[in-house]
Amino acid sequence: QFFLAVANYGSLKSVPSNSTIFKWNKKSCKFVVYQNIQTYTARDIEAIEINGDYYLAIANHAQDSRSYRLVIF
Repeated sequence: QFFLAVANYGSLKSVPSNSTIFKWNKKSCKFVVYQNIQTYTARDIEAIEINGDYYLAIANHAQDSRSYRLVIF
């Protein structure tokens, strides 16, 4: 299975947006939406493997007086 995660910075500083995970579809030979994750001005997504388990680390960016932290899924 192949996945592609896209960090969405969004258009407004304090409004959440969806960062999207896509899954490769063998039949159509393209990536299709697998899951949307609510993020706040996401800057980066990294895949991490720990002892055979896989995680996504999403780095949200601080805006205004709010601070959004790194989120692990």
